[in-house]
Amino acid sequence: MTEDHRRIDGLCGLIQSMPWGDPRRKRTARRITAELGGHAKAESRFLFPAVRRRVPKGRTLAAGGLGDHVRIHHRLAGMAELKPEDARFDLLVTRLVPDLDPMERLLAGDSN
Repeated sequence: MTEDHRRIDGLCGLIQSMPWGDPRRKRTARRITAELGGHAKAESRFLFPAVRRRVPKGRTLAAGGLGDHVRIHHRLAGMAELKPEDARFDLLVTRLVPDLDPMERLLAGDSN
């Protein structure tokens, strides 16, 4: 899962580095969506149950992670409907990256 996060992090850095309106941003958003789909399933199936059982405040952390998944899914679904030159697409890109950070901290062992 950590490798998934690195790959997704790289894609997020890539999409953020591309100029506004660049059609490659749409393709990169699709790649992020594909990566996150399988990753979210793996977290839900393996990581969150382990966190619930073994980490202090694990139920709260896992619930927060599931909430993050829902929020991220909505952002990506919104991006799928927009063209990369739409200002709303850029806004969703800007909001997507911070939504991914909590799970990265959890995997790194930082529950703050």
